[in-house]
Amino acid sequence: MVTDLKKNNFDTLRLLFATLVIYSHSFPVTRGSNITEPLYRFTGGQVTFGMASVWSFFIISGFLITQSWVRSPNAFRFLRRRISRIFPGFVVATLLCAVIVHPIASPDKLSVLSYVRSTLHLQMFVDNNAFAHNPSPGLINASLWSISVEFWFYIVVLVLGLIGILRKRFVVLGILATILPIQILIDLHHIDYGTKTFDIFMLFPLFLAGSLAYLFSKEISFRLRYAVLATLILFGSLHVPHATIITFPILGAYLVMWLAYLPALNHLHLGRWGDFSYGTYLYAYPIQQLLALYYLPWLNPLRLFLIAAPLSILAGILSWHLVEKHFLLRTTVRRHEAKA
Repeated sequence: MVTDLKKNNFDTLRLLFATLVIYSHSFPVTRGSNITEPLYRFTGGQVTFGMASVWSFFIISGFLITQSWVRSPNAFRFLRRRISRIFPGFVVATLLCAVIVHPIASPDKLSVLSYVRSTLHLQMFVDNNAFAHNPSPGLINASLWSISVEFWFYIVVLVLGLIGILRKRFVVLGILATILPIQILIDLHHIDYGTKTFDIFMLFPLFLAGSLAYLFSKEISFRLRYAVLATLILFGSLHVPHATIITFPILGAYLVMWLAYLPALNHLHLGRWGDFSYGTYLYAYPIQQLLALYYLPWLNPLRLFLIAAPLSILAGILSWHLVEKHFLLRTTVRRHEAKA
């Protein structure tokens, strides 16, 4: 049972997951595929560390965004906070990619209209000729696909909050219980009804699981023995086709929340100087692609990770201090500064 929601390790976990995404991306960036990525090999091609980390991001986001609405159910204030948190850092990151990275990566001229349109939709502008000789060509920032999906979930929380569904937590639980079997059928039949729609539908249970973790936070008991059991079942399910559709939203969510409120992690305080995870996530992939462009013959996945991770975290620190925190509520910034 969570008795104090303010004592948590969310900043630490988000930075950890952002770093794991960098590690996972180091394999396709240097070798062109995930075939040698450790978790990909362990699970027979079902999951990578990057995928598991992004799934965990959505669980955390579901928890925190639902908490934000429940504590302050005002539509205008809710949207203002969400836009202020997502857009400024995103706009600056994509602008730097357009002005600095793209001219290095591609011989093509970037359309201003294309840049503006994609940025407003929280997407990366497309140039299939970018990094043409890299193992992963045509990708300037492959991580950004998840940002627009997350923002759609903010809208879903807003709608569910306005119509009163979030006050009926068993209805939310029923929605999750309805969606999961449908997802298994979709996965079994390899149905793909449009990339963005597919991403939204397949990731929604993870976000919803985070929402439920908040709505039932007073009833959920976090115990080491439960966490060990959840870990064993979850790892076992990684070898069973389609099983993670069920196990990760349930058991993965439990483990993420257990870690988020694990007292042993409190002393790390990786967010004591700010929330650097978003900026780290935004800048990591173009940094990796640039390193591959110039140093590919010398690089392997581990070397790329060891170089790109600190550079990406540094970019995240600069993004927080120079851009992101200036658009947030003063109370949010003070909360981070008070941890220092």
